[in-house]
Amino acid sequence: MKNEFDVSPLKKKMIQEEYLKKVQRGKTPTKEKHLTILTGLPGSGKTTMSEKLLKEDKNQVVLGSDDFYALFPNIFELYKKYPSSLNSKEASAQEHDRVEDFVCENFDEVFAKTMAQGYNIIADIQTNDSLLVYIKIAQELGYKVDVKFMTAPKRQIETNIVSRHMQGVYRFEQALSGKLPQTGANIPHHFSQLRIPSSYVEEIKSVLKRIEKQGAGLEVINGINEQILYSGEKNKNPAEVFEQELNRDLSTQERLHQKSQLAKIRLLSKRITLRKESWKTTQRSQSRDYSAQVGHEKYYQHVINNLER
Repeated sequence: MKNEFDVSPLKKKMIQEEYLKKVQRGKTPTKEKHLTILTGLPGSGKTTMSEKLLKEDKNQVVLGSDDFYALFPNIFELYKKYPSSLNSKEASAQEHDRVEDFVCENFDEVFAKTMAQGYNIIADIQTNDSLLVYIKIAQELGYKVDVKFMTAPKRQIETNIVSRHMQGVYRFEQALSGKLPQTGANIPHHFSQLRIPSSYVEEIKSVLKRIEKQGAGLEVINGINEQILYSGEKNKNPAEVFEQELNRDLSTQERLHQKSQLAKIRLLSKRITLRKESWKTTQRSQSRDYSAQVGHEKYYQHVINNLER
């Protein structure tokens, strides 16, 4: 039975063609093919690094799986209907599963097509076992592969995620009031990314240990200040370098920058209406962080207060 989450094969093909036309515009395939994989935790500076790399070589196609969240048909209407479960990526939610499937399937297909055509690529890919599969396939197609793993102290990452999310909430409310288009470009990033489970940290460490064994170049970089923390040194372990940086205390300069960010976040939070009807949770059981009794506004203030400690 067709429902609001069904996307026809024809529609998927059209979305992929439009996406490829946009990202490949002005680019040309090359004989010496190069794939740069940007990976790491959300809020660690991948977008900034991508922009820097593109300035250095404009003949690169930039691909990101997150691009396809905004391209899911009627995503704005779905976000209005299921704001909490889509935003928290609730594992049991049908809407989360269907959107995730759409994102993964379409990214895989456009990535494969772009590699088959021989373009130089910058790809934003999550740090899990799938990343190792992408490396293997690219190498089999004759690509030189480099991986740039972006990290930063946990407090900086959390602040960046909160800032990005709340800017998205503000745009979403502007769109609801007719001041911005009601499109996927104006929905918030997932707030669930604020939590970094220890199990995911261990998964990342495992992947980092295996990347170089596949013959790919690896750098661990603080994406906020662009400091290279690891670049293949034999006396260093990339997994340990990542974990140390993640748990590092902020420097005095970093604390001042974070305070400035938090001041902007507080000002923005006062501009967000957080309409009760538009932002109430869906009927199914929700995680405690998104409880209807707590309310989003109160939860945001709780998060900001914790970041200021």
